[in-house]
Amino acid sequence: MAHKINYNPHLARGYPETIEQQIRTTYQGQAHFANTGPFGATCAECGFLGYYRRRHNACGDLISASRWGGCAKFS
Repeated sequence: MAHKINYNPHLARGYPETIEQQIRTTYQGQAHFANTGPFGATCAECGFLGYYRRRHNACGDLISASRWGGCAKFS
């Protein structure tokens, strides 16, 4: 569901039109603003997709590392 910005005619605009359009088209839960990457690109094509999640014990020693499908940019 896209966020809706309530416009009040008595208030000045908060952002330039380009940024307001990005906010309007961004869905809740997206890692970054919509329409900021290359045209037609999706998260599946991003270099930040997937990272290794590391698990450590109480001493700080690495126990395991497993591949995670989330966004490495926003992990």
